[in-house]
Amino acid sequence: MEPERSFLIEDGKEAHLYQTDILDEFLGGGRMEEIGSQSENGWHRKIYKITKESRAYILKTISCPLDDESKKELIEEYKINLRCSELSKGIVKPKKYREEENIRIKRFTMEILYDYCGENLLSLMGKENAKNIMSIMTSVAETMKVLEQNNISHYDLKPTNMVIQDGVVRIIDFGSSRRFDNIYKLRKTTAAKRFSSLYAPPEIIRHKKGQPVKVDVFCWGMTLYQLITNKQFEELAENSELRVESKNYPKFLEKIKNIVVDDNCLKEKIKKILLNVLSERHEDRPTFTELCEELKKPRMDSEEKTKGKIRSLEKKSDIPSSISQINEETRIVSYIITK
Repeated sequence: MEPERSFLIEDGKEAHLYQTDILDEFLGGGRMEEIGSQSENGWHRKIYKITKESRAYILKTISCPLDDESKKELIEEYKINLRCSELSKGIVKPKKYREEENIRIKRFTMEILYDYCGENLLSLMGKENAKNIMSIMTSVAETMKVLEQNNISHYDLKPTNMVIQDGVVRIIDFGSSRRFDNIYKLRKTTAAKRFSSLYAPPEIIRHKKGQPVKVDVFCWGMTLYQLITNKQFEELAENSELRVESKNYPKFLEKIKNIVVDDNCLKEKIKKILLNVLSERHEDRPTFTELCEELKKPRMDSEEKTKGKIRSLEKKSDIPSSISQINEETRIVSYIITK
């Protein structure tokens, strides 16, 4: 007789909680706590935190209909996650994997075990300054650049899918990820499942074609925007409403222009980056390769800007070489005109 499993659903009813095979085989019945679940279109996902002997793990269990298309999609999720973790240390790596077919209830199930990932980036809201947030998001952009170079799109980038593990920012949850022959090619964007509209670009909301990489870039920008401004989900929802119709998009951009940043030296740079990555037209957004180059550019604070202006003036022979000279000549001219 087949064992009952907590994440198998039969007749719309969830079974009681039982230990999974990975727990039996690998963890020997560690303490198990459910920390997340989602059900949609016959797919059921659960996430457990498991503790054993002061070690913590995350067990992700997924159940889908037992048909070739769903099974292929679910296995592809694991393969993409594994492949990305091999490409970059910025991706959480699966520790153990198991799959099972249950013909009786026509379900295909998968278990993926990870080392505990730590808190997601929402835990940083209100606690980190702009400089540290930019450093964290630059690390995420570098990881996404690697995925871009390998034609992989995450398709659901948001703060809750980014965690800090062992001092490294890592990306998790590849449930919506896709591999493409060309990540820059225009494609239908409605295929993205479980996509959060709070971080979604206009082409996702409007069910238009777009470039997969530019979808990820937009989501990266919305994550940066939320962390910098400490916007709560209610305010993000209002922003997503403004992206539904093109006529309201300027109002959304106006909010970005008016953001308050705790570092005046970074304020203009952050605004410029946000306005670029959150452009309404996907063609106007940078790729992650281009974005990373922009992020590497040193900030120019007000003192450097002033020095730059002075150096520019000194290069022109017909203009005085110092600000004091300019002020003095202005005073003399004013005197002559008055006289």
